[in-house]
Amino acid sequence: MRMCPHCFHSNEVPILWVRVDPDYQWIRQLSTEQSDTTWQHMLRYERDATAQLNALEALEEYPSITTRDCFKEAILTSCFYYQVRLQAARSLAKVRVT
Repeated sequence: MRMCPHCFHSNEVPILWVRVDPDYQWIRQLSTEQSDTTWQHMLRYERDATAQLNALEALEEYPSITTRDCFKEAILTSCFYYQVRLQAARSLAKVRVT
């Protein structure tokens, strides 16, 4: 769970995103439902490449201009792992904004 440091004294929810079993110790498939904004935060600010890949996969279900921009940002961020950047390009090709 990642907490927002700026939300403690406001009406905003202080949790940015939730990751279940980040070390993959459970032998099961998990399905996580979060808002597109939460997945976008996870893609931008989580440093773990597996979490970023999970966020990219989830964001494909939320076609919007914001999601498209988030994919573009991931492609152009040179400090992201190259597989994340490649998947962001694939995801961008799949998402069609109407």
